[in-house]
Formats: sequence, C-alpha cells, structure tokens
Amino acid sequence: MDIISLINKSPKNFCVVQALPRFYGSVVYRIIAGSSKEYVWDKNMGGAAANEDLNPLEWPHLTEGSGIYTTWEYATFVQQHLMTAHISISLLEKIPMKELRHKLDKNRILVLKSHDMDLDNVECKIVRVVGDLTKVTDFKNRSCAWRAKNKPVIEPIYKDNVHNLILQNLLSSDFNIFLDEYIKLIQFLDCKPNINNVRQYLLLSKDKLTRYNDLVENN
Repeated sequence: MDIISLINKSPKNFCVVQALPRFYGSVVYRIIAGSSKEYVWDKNMGGAAANEDLNPLEWPHLTEGSGIYTTWEYATFVQQHLMTAHISISLLEKIPMKELRHKLDKNRILVLKSHDMDLDNVECKIVRVVGDLTKVTDFKNRSCAWRAKNKPVIEPIYKDNVHNLILQNLLSSDFNIFLDEYIKLIQFLDCKPNINNVRQYLLLSKDKLTRYNDLVENN
C-alpha cells in the first residue's frame, strides 16, 4: 500500500498542509497541531536543534529558532535560526511508510506537510496556503529570504476537502483580520480554537523575521 492509499483508507486520521517552500508551511502546521489535542504531536517533532521537548507553539529555549536544514552563504547561523520554524517529520512526498506508521494514532489526526501544490488525489482535509508573499515581506530588499524562490503568489482552488488559508491575513498586524482568518481555519478543521497562543506564536515569528532582516542589512 502506498502513502496516498493509506491516507485515503482513513481520511479522518489525516490532514495535509499544502504550501510552497517558505510559505510558512511549518508555521501553519504548528498552528493546527497546537490548536487541539486531537492532532498528533510528540517531543521528536519540535525541530529544536537541541532536541528540546517542546509543544507545537513553543519556541526553542537554547537557540533563536528551530533546527536548520542547510547553510546559506548569505546568512549566518544565528540569522538562519531566526528564520526557522521547522518540524521534524518528513514531507508527504518523501515520508517512508515506516515513519508514517510510527506516527499514526487511530484516535488522533496526523498532519502531513506537502510542497506539491497540484496534489489532488488525497481525500483527507487539505489546508492550502495561498496569498501574496509580497504583502508579507519586501521582495526588493536584498535580505528577503524568499528572493531566490518561486512565484510569490499562490491562487486558491475550490474543492470540498480544501481550505484556502490566506497567508497575509493570518499574519496581519490587525488582530481582527488575523482572528477572522484563524477562525475560518478552525471551522474547517472542526476543532476548538487556541487564539491567544496562536497569536503569540505568530507575532514572535514576525518579530524574528524583522530581526533577521535587520541583521542581514547591517552586515
């Protein structure tokens, strides 16, 4: 049995976050996992460099951010940590069956992240991260961490099992805009909200991005 077949066999036990690289996919993953105990989370999924036992909405205590995957020639180690919210679970398109089965819990929902924006054969709930990154960060700035990546705008699609999460609304400084976008997500997922902790995590994430930009500009 392949991964997709396993998901479709029990779609209520899965949720997919569909996001391009650096489209805050790991942040959205954490928001979902941190909103309800219905979602699978263990201490090995936190992505902390020092393997700290953290909840989904808790930043590492020993580093500026979560672990880093690669080293960038234009950013220092500290700068890279400011940018990361990584989770320690493989992408849907890369996860080994053994890892997937190890994480499964028949009484909870396992969130998987995918960079495949054309994924259309999955029957579980899909949270598709859409919107305009130019409204989140300055693409003209040399310190922009997205400058070498693909298109900054992702369009929504409309299917019964897909929720289009508008990134710039979720990250808005306006609390009411954030709240409206977050509650739409929660209603789609059919779970209880965790408004204060989610908002706190997002605000600190934005603050870290500002500090990253300042550090790069001053180098």
